[in-house]
Amino acid sequence: MTKFISWNDFINYSGSYYEKLHLLKSSQLVLTNPSSFRHIVWVSLIDPSFASSVLTEYKIIKSSRDLQIPEKTLEQVHLSCIGSFESLKDKTLGKKVEKLLCYFLMKRKDIQFTGGMQFIASFLLGIFCNEADAFVMFCHFIENIYPSNFWIQTESKLAFRIELEIFTMSVEKYCPKIAKCLTAVFKPRDKNERQFDCTPFEIVIRKIAEKWYLRCFTQSFMPNVVMRMWDIILIYGFECFPKIALAILSEYESEFIHSIKVETRRISQEISVDSLIISGIRSIKKLFELSKHPKIESILSRVLKKPIFTQFKREDFFSDAERVQKKNSYRLIRLRQTRNILQNLYFTAETIKKIYTDLDSQGLDFINLENFSNACLRCTSWTHNTILNVFNSIDENRNESIQINFLGLSLSLLLPIDIKQRLNVYVELFPPQELTKVDFLSIISRIEEFLDPYSETFSKYLEVSLDNSWNEFPNPVLTTSIPQLLISMIIFNPLIDYLKTIDSNDEIIPELRIADISLSGSYSNIHSPLYQGSEKSEINDEDMAELEKKITEVCRSENGEVVGNEYVVPKVESKKSEGSSMNENEISTKFSDPIHGGEENKFNVDLSYMGKVLKNRTCGRLCTNNTCKLF
Repeated sequence: MTKFISWNDFINYSGSYYEKLHLLKSSQLVLTNPSSFRHIVWVSLIDPSFASSVLTEYKIIKSSRDLQIPEKTLEQVHLSCIGSFESLKDKTLGKKVEKLLCYFLMKRKDIQFTGGMQFIASFLLGIFCNEADAFVMFCHFIENIYPSNFWIQTESKLAFRIELEIFTMSVEKYCPKIAKCLTAVFKPRDKNERQFDCTPFEIVIRKIAEKWYLRCFTQSFMPNVVMRMWDIILIYGFECFPKIALAILSEYESEFIHSIKVETRRISQEISVDSLIISGIRSIKKLFELSKHPKIESILSRVLKKPIFTQFKREDFFSDAERVQKKNSYRLIRLRQTRNILQNLYFTAETIKKIYTDLDSQGLDFINLENFSNACLRCTSWTHNTILNVFNSIDENRNESIQINFLGLSLSLLLPIDIKQRLNVYVELFPPQELTKVDFLSIISRIEEFLDPYSETFSKYLEVSLDNSWNEFPNPVLTTSIPQLLISMIIFNPLIDYLKTIDSNDEIIPELRIADISLSGSYSNIHSPLYQGSEKSEINDEDMAELEKKITEVCRSENGEVVGNEYVVPKVESKKSEGSSMNENEISTKFSDPIHGGEENKFNVDLSYMGKVLKNRTCGRLCTNNTCKLF
């Protein structure tokens, strides 16, 4: 049986693509760094028939003058590239990425642009000098490496949410200390038994997975680390995503847990759902800082050899993930809980106006927790726990930053008054001089985001439905007509019905066929539902001391020590490796220099065959010449 001893053996193997891949997986070669062979190795890991097909489509698309992409999508791609790459020295990278993404969206019209694609594309453009090479590899990643329905327009939200759910459940199983650290313990009113709420754990872990999955690890680790991760991902596929993520998380488990403890103490004297959510989100930044330079070879070796990872299968979690995903409990319960808390505090339109006036006087367009807390303390008698609860309910995307217009709308919709009156309060705060159809649709989108941050149904499909109804109203529509428009138009009935359920305590949630909220926004899993009537945790001093003792024990390690209840980690001086001196965003064509054959990366094996492939190029050009035997 053939065995691959070197990467040259793998590249020169004349068998079929699938036989070649099978032999590679069964060899020790997978644990070695392809280094200067990387371009050819990656090319060889693509099905030849797929690569040839993509190259043909690429030529057709490039020669086409009509982009055939919706204007809104083009704008979204353009703004994402500007926001992601504007600060780089290479000002042309954003335009190159934008063009590559447009080509792909023309090729796959059933796939929508999703934030994160631009980073995958930019990384490939940094490795492959030729646009065609990067395009083929990008198509392979999106279409073959990721699950088939991960990016599809009609399925992406559900498929993506299921993947996040799978990772959350795997962390709960394999990193139980993190799950315990992010679990709030409650003693509900009128009940003696304690209840455990894992909502913070699920929110925080999904936030981590969201960044790693959508960007394929590119923005969280140094380029040389990402390349090694991709070496393994290209061989084993998407199955390695949760394995690598679990390995990274377990590597920095103690530091992550300690950071959560410290942040929780800073935010609140009590451990509550809201304090743990915010401390967990803030600790993610610490985790990303610590893990930029992981011992990647050791981590990948564990992923491929250690039984806990080799026996891990995503399929084992599918049934549970799908069942949890269809639950629609958390968001509705959360909004009801916050509304009930505010109602007991005599929350009125005047309260909103005071908070808004205070924030507006500071000239703030985006409000963080500190801004919101200070304004509420000046304008209301709310407790710190109440402020945290309200902020978390509105900041459902966990960015710890809320646009002031959205903040005003969210607070208005939480008022204990008639829906039409709530909308009137919002209009009084933000009165447009005139209201066009586009402005009106933006208001609808904000309401939909308030109800379900992951739904885009109204913003995508409502404009066509609104055309006929819009003609019945004067143009521009007076601002006083906004509530009347919403209440009177039949197409908005699902949205209004869902708003009304926030006011009731009925367990039955109306079927929302348009927004399909039942498939999204499920943060609490089947083991830890969010119980009503638990505004804050009631943990006594004895429990707190025991919890801190356990966390302190977890924080001890061979390379660190606990000093005055603070965990001290010695500085690790890492040697510079390929690309390590660059800014994490600075993935440009300049990045390819150390890979493409500097003095330190000379080939040390016979390259007579590879010479035929590369000819006079040093950039890993995909070659369709029959003599190359790659295709």
